[in-house]
Amino acid sequence: EGCDRVLIVDWDVHHGNGTQAIFEEDPRVLYVSLHRFPFYPNTGSPQECGLGPGKGYTVNVGWPEGGVGDAEYLFAFEKLV
Repeated sequence: EGCDRVLIVDWDVHHGNGTQAIFEEDPRVLYVSLHRFPFYPNTGSPQECGLGPGKGYTVNVGWPEGGVGDAEYLFAFEKLV
């Protein structure tokens, strides 16, 4: 047996472009990345939301610069995820 659905939450300064590339076509995986944008590796735009059957299962939250705190993360999870 395995899992029917998986949630991956990635939060740090860099977008998880490799992880997104692996799962962006898989509707069984919800991939959420919270990162600085634009910033290296210049991926992770909010418009990147998955491909094909995985469309809508990738959520990118890009913060413009530092100073992000609890209130911003709560907002992101309550309204976007």
